[in-house]
Amino acid sequence: MQYKKIKKLFSNDFFRAMVILTSGTAFAQALNIIALPLITRLFSPQEFGAFAIFVTLFSIVGGIASLRYEIAIPLAISDDEAANVFGIALICALVTSTVIFIIITLFGSKIAYLINSPQLNPYLWLLPITVLAGSVYSIFHYWAIRKKYFSQIASSTIDQSIIGVSVQILLGLLGFGIIGLLLGHTAKVGAGSFRIAKKMMSDSRDAIKQITPKELLKVARVYDRYPKYSTFDVLANSVSIQAPIIFIAAKAGIVEVGLLALAMKVMQTPLTLIGSSVGKVYYSQAVEENSKGHLDALTIKVLSMLAKVGVGPIIFLGILSPSAVGFVFGDEWTRAGELIRWMTPWFVMQFLSSPISMSLHIIGRQKTLLGLTIFGLAIRVAFIFGALSFFGVNSLSESYAISGAVFYSICLLIFSHYAGLKKYDFLKVIISSTPIILLWVFLALTILYFI
Repeated sequence: MQYKKIKKLFSNDFFRAMVILTSGTAFAQALNIIALPLITRLFSPQEFGAFAIFVTLFSIVGGIASLRYEIAIPLAISDDEAANVFGIALICALVTSTVIFIIITLFGSKIAYLINSPQLNPYLWLLPITVLAGSVYSIFHYWAIRKKYFSQIASSTIDQSIIGVSVQILLGLLGFGIIGLLLGHTAKVGAGSFRIAKKMMSDSRDAIKQITPKELLKVARVYDRYPKYSTFDVLANSVSIQAPIIFIAAKAGIVEVGLLALAMKVMQTPLTLIGSSVGKVYYSQAVEENSKGHLDALTIKVLSMLAKVGVGPIIFLGILSPSAVGFVFGDEWTRAGELIRWMTPWFVMQFLSSPISMSLHIIGRQKTLLGLTIFGLAIRVAFIFGALSFFGVNSLSESYAISGAVFYSICLLIFSHYAGLKKYDFLKVIISSTPIILLWVFLALTILYFI
């Protein structure tokens, strides 16, 4: 009987795809976590802070380099049309990276001064290269989602982790300092494109031949809502998440940003391990389910799965982190453990809401996403400046964490509403997942107080 249940489970396309993606992501994340204690001993919190500022700049501009045309690749009616969307996305990425290169060449030193990170000035030339590498991978990634190349996606994730970690450790051992972290990140975001590109050239050669200037202009107009709305949505979202990090660096110092960056990296592990994999599969399945009128059922299934599998481990990590971080990463990183606990509600809500956020793209609610993201930026700014005014610079990181929890709680409610969920659907998810979550909490408290 049990064998039949397992066989039936693996015959489910959604579950099988999720297992493939999660397996690849699990290996990649395991490697990142294993390497992190070594990396924190090779690089100081100050170097980590400068690295975090670079990643902040990359996150702000990298997410919009293709003007979000890549999001439309899985939605295109035919492979020929999708190939032309692929082409226009690549062109946009190349143009954007060139513009960034020109800006860095002319104003790099001023930018470094404005973000209070003069130590980054010699290395800002890496930014346009990193943006282009990351954009190219993202474009190939969405083609793979369209074609359901889940094995290639999983393998490319492993490639990224191995290459990125290897470069950072090697250059760290050689004493390269900040540039070692930066080159490792550049190598990481670009790695994996070759594997998907090889598969694409093998299976979709005929579609690629249909890329023409006329068709490129046509799809640019057909999917113009992505540069019009989704680009500003992603930009506002990136700014709302990343800009406070620059502000914290200016007010509390680069070391505080390094500690904050480590805390966020640790908390993003379950988010990346499970949430991103589920989100990719959800997007690939949701287009078809929405056409059948079953988007709500798919969303309930995803939320229930996320609540049962991921919320407990995030809370477990948050409870133990203040005691464990100093031991695992070194005494100079102890405050990062306190920040992880503050971030726990934020990452629980983000873990649940992010995978189903693509439902608004599927139903054509890009304007709603943009408005929500601008609202999120306002929330973060209000929390940061409120904390600075009433509690001083020592509370900036904590207020940043609280603002994330508030914003993603609102996101979860809105995404669920547009996906067709009702109040009793939430109740079912909560009831079914509570025993598992409580088990994780009990385990964490047992370790904390008795071991």
